[in-house]
Amino acid sequence: RRVLAGEPCFPRRNRRAAAPVNPFDSLSRRELEVLRGLLQGRPARAVAAQLGITDKSVGTYRRRILDKLKVSSNAEAISLALRFGFS
Repeated sequence: RRVLAGEPCFPRRNRRAAAPVNPFDSLSRRELEVLRGLLQGRPARAVAAQLGITDKSVGTYRRRILDKLKVSSNAEAISLALRFGFS
């Protein structure tokens, strides 16, 4: 009846801006481990040795991380991490 009368049938939503979604939630456990190492400024070889994976794997994870975070460099990832309080 309300729709036919031209009245709204859903309650009004709060018009405030929604809190930004944390982009780090989309990363896997291993991607988070690699990211932590890279954000600490450690070279890929050191991250690989700590995690027991190859340098090439670190590079692959890095590319996936940057793609998921929608950034193009480690510097942008660091900036994003600071904004979202990632540690």
